[in-house]
Amino acid sequence: MDAKIITYSNVNGRFTTPLTTEEFSAISEDIINKHTHITKFVIKEDSLYLNTGEVTVRILGIAPVGYTIGPDGAVKEQPLFWIYYPDCRQYLSQYVASGSYSWDDIFEHCIFTGKVTKVAEYPRAVFGKK
Repeated sequence: MDAKIITYSNVNGRFTTPLTTEEFSAISEDIINKHTHITKFVIKEDSLYLNTGEVTVRILGIAPVGYTIGPDGAVKEQPLFWIYYPDCRQYLSQYVASGSYSWDDIFEHCIFTGKVTKVAEYPRAVFGKK
């Protein structure tokens, strides 16, 4: 709420559309007033394959996923907003999440369970093939 961390629209997950303070406040009010439940987080990451044969994973963004139950009983689930991870690491390191681990420790050391839901395919020209 004090605008120390920029939040981005959930439209495309590319961190191109920052939310205004009013837009973020509206999302926050929906979470409280419309009983939107945050049940998980979506993590956007790059896997980098190094010449040494190692794979390095770099987290790009985090989005809390909320769901609401509509009047017809249908469950609607979607990312609420995106946070660019490199910009929020210093803040996440200040808060304990579990035991002696900070939120930054959990994300940096992959102390969580997840599954791949989407893989972006890059054009072959990016890798020097045509």
